[in-house]
Amino acid sequence: MRDDEEDSIYDFWNKLPGPGEFDRHKYSKIPDDAPLWEGVRIGVTEYLGVRWVVEVVDKDNVVVRRTDMPRAFRLKQSFKTKFDELNYAMWTYFDVPTDKTFDYIVGAGTFKRAIERDVGIPVGYSAKLGKAEGEMSAGHIMTAVSLGDAPNATQTGLVARWFIWSILVLQWVDESIVANPNP
Repeated sequence: MRDDEEDSIYDFWNKLPGPGEFDRHKYSKIPDDAPLWEGVRIGVTEYLGVRWVVEVVDKDNVVVRRTDMPRAFRLKQSFKTKFDELNYAMWTYFDVPTDKTFDYIVGAGTFKRAIERDVGIPVGYSAKLGKAEGEMSAGHIMTAVSLGDAPNATQTGLVARWFIWSILVLQWVDESIVANPNP
């Protein structure tokens, strides 16, 4: 059996166009030297549209939310590992509705290879069982990347570009799972 035949059971049968791999030039309306969260605001306006708002939580966390439907993405940056070592990392989370957690976890697991092939990075997913038997807690799907060194003042706009791309990735994953039910 060829690899492509073996992988075919993990491919989307209803394929939606996705954002593809990250291309920093594709989001060039965000200036390279834009302050991070201002760059995200510019990107939301330019690439996501008017139905989105940016809510700054603190210097390291932002929520990007759609106003016309229950869809929100949490953006996070950190400068150290849990062992207090210097390491700049960025996360984007899409919180899955509790009543859909199981469907998303199964969908993300089944289509993991297709997702990663289309966007070029792993997309994580997690949820826990709730207290009642068979109950799921809220879950999320996420992207994460570690740069090692923190961006300097002329690179923060590039980080904002990555955040916009990662929102588009997770939105595509969400829409693909909905379009390919019961894997």
